[in-house]
Amino acid sequence: MDLVSVIIPTHNRSGGIRKTIDSLLRLDYKNIEIIVVDDCSSDDTVRVLKKYGKRIKLLRRKTNGGPAAARNDGLKVSRGRYVAFTDSDCTVSGAWISKLVKFMEKQPPHAAGVCGRIYPPKDANFLMNCIYFMPQMDGNTMQSENLGVPFDVESISCNNALWRGNVIRGMRF
Repeated sequence: MDLVSVIIPTHNRSGGIRKTIDSLLRLDYKNIEIIVVDDCSSDDTVRVLKKYGKRIKLLRRKTNGGPAAARNDGLKVSRGRYVAFTDSDCTVSGAWISKLVKFMEKQPPHAAGVCGRIYPPKDANFLMNCIYFMPQMDGNTMQSENLGVPFDVESISCNNALWRGNVIRGMRF
């Protein structure tokens, strides 16, 4: 089982970051390192994260740089063959990493990354449901999901993606 580095940028999420971390700790894929990059939170986010002790690697930025800068910091210390991204307001299914790794391992060596479908929160209103569904309406996404075949994209959502570590570490957001 290859090591997967899971990188989570966060800023002022003391009220919700527990759900994200707890869902990662319940994954069926156990060979992960969880890297949380705090982007200068002014609330209790760091205090909440410190309670996880050695189960997570906590990095703290000195200046607020946004999610891309936080992801770059996480990439610098990541050790995994694969690197996964999620966000601090997301929860993941128990098979999230194992499904992405399984799919990635079937791809040709030049495939940089794969991503999964993103679902709205259970309490989402009609507009939020539409916003989550719209990016998945293009023909390539529907065809790929129905046939189980990969396709080229111009961008990947950073809250549900898995990359080959050797590829993503050579990129900057």
